[in-house]
Amino acid sequence: MRSLSVWLAVLLVSSPAISRAQKKGGLKDVPSDVSVREPAVADMFYPGDKQLLKQQIEGFLKNAKFPPPDEEPIALICPHAGYPYSGQVAACAYATLRGRKPETVVLIGPSHKSYFEDVAVYDRGAWQTPLGVVPIDEGLAGEIIAQNPELIRSNLRAHQPEHSLEVQIPFLQTVFADFKIVPLMMADQSYATCEKVGQALGRALKGNKAILVASSDLYHGYSYEDDRRSDNVFVEDLKTFAPEKLARDLSSGKTQACGGGPVMTVLIAARALGAIGVKVLKQTNSADVTGERSGYVVGYVSAIVHGPSKK
Repeated sequence: MRSLSVWLAVLLVSSPAISRAQKKGGLKDVPSDVSVREPAVADMFYPGDKQLLKQQIEGFLKNAKFPPPDEEPIALICPHAGYPYSGQVAACAYATLRGRKPETVVLIGPSHKSYFEDVAVYDRGAWQTPLGVVPIDEGLAGEIIAQNPELIRSNLRAHQPEHSLEVQIPFLQTVFADFKIVPLMMADQSYATCEKVGQALGRALKGNKAILVASSDLYHGYSYEDDRRSDNVFVEDLKTFAPEKLARDLSSGKTQACGGGPVMTVLIAARALGAIGVKVLKQTNSADVTGERSGYVVGYVSAIVHGPSKK
């Protein structure tokens, strides 16, 4: 039997770039000339069996017990580790979307596997999971690219081995019946890049029925105490809706996050779309989940970025 530390290395940080075709669940509904991205981390980060996956996510959502917020959710911040570790945290954010009907979900995540200098957009075709196939909103993807074509570019290959956005899709397929996606992936996470991409998204998404999702885990290391200190700084910066301060704290090492850039980008974009605050829903780490504090630790948080109250 593999040790817990080995499973943590597989599920918490990264995984082999293995593309697995899931022949069940919707390919018959997609034209044969459409490019379909197959799952890279099914059976590793989440169950590859359709029924088991659906049951697991429904269980997470049931345990989240979050009523729809009074405020309009404009964006989510969710972790991207293996479901046994961060699935319940992510579910707390996705549970708030029950009853919503966005046309498109724009996802932004970090690159763990591929290096590139710009922002990679998966701008055509569809993405497949064991729960079925989700089409790309090609029109909106084109609008996003058009806002800053020197920085934001079509790049399908960079997405192929990456897990940070893939693990979000089954949650979306469970809470929404019909939607499209635009996946964006960042390698350069400098604040200057985040500002440009956030502003571009704000312009492109204005007037669209879209929700943003930023994908990020927090602290990675071998100290439970350091994890708590680092993650608390990150969470406080979220609560104060302060992407500029978050950038400084990430740069200085006061906090860390593998997807700090996507989070800052989404905060900037959401502000341009009318967001006024951030509500943190759940904060924990892998050691709290497993009960073992002596090994590798990864931090998780989920939150919604919201507009004014509808009351």
